[in-house]
Amino acid sequence: MRHSKGFIRKVKKDEEKRRALPPHTLTLSLDLSKKEHSVFVSDHTNRPISRFKIPHSLEGINSLIIEAERIREGLGYSHITYFMEPTSHLWMNVANILEENGLNYRLIHPLSLWRQREIASYTYSKSDYRDAELINQLGTSLNFTSTQLPKEPIWIELEVLASEYQDVRESKCL
Repeated sequence: MRHSKGFIRKVKKDEEKRRALPPHTLTLSLDLSKKEHSVFVSDHTNRPISRFKIPHSLEGINSLIIEAERIREGLGYSHITYFMEPTSHLWMNVANILEENGLNYRLIHPLSLWRQREIASYTYSKSDYRDAELINQLGTSLNFTSTQLPKEPIWIELEVLASEYQDVRESKCL
């Protein structure tokens, strides 16, 4: 049977996603905010293990990494995957620290989370722990993007310029 190029691309993309979330993986999902991140911990089948909050700081993220490693070793999981929604610029701070430590992370599209919240609770209202759990559900069901931090200098510079432009526009509107 012949398959279309689109179908072949989809199968290949799904296989890559499955490799990013191997069996026996501990998943940590973060609902990011300016002051404090909510964390939901589960296995790859979305069975809850723990939940807690960490401050949005270098020390907070480092304590998260240490706690995640402690849980992983204690329960005998082979891998850890972090999921988060690319909220504002906050995700870049967290992703940068995760990358520096050689840790795997994936991003959940904000519209997917919004729709999942609507489906799961018939409301658009949010809570930090609930959103962290929904991010986890989306991640473990392979509904994440392949987006990572930009590496090429041109993309980094464009992102910085876009942020500066946005800051200037906002300051002029006040």
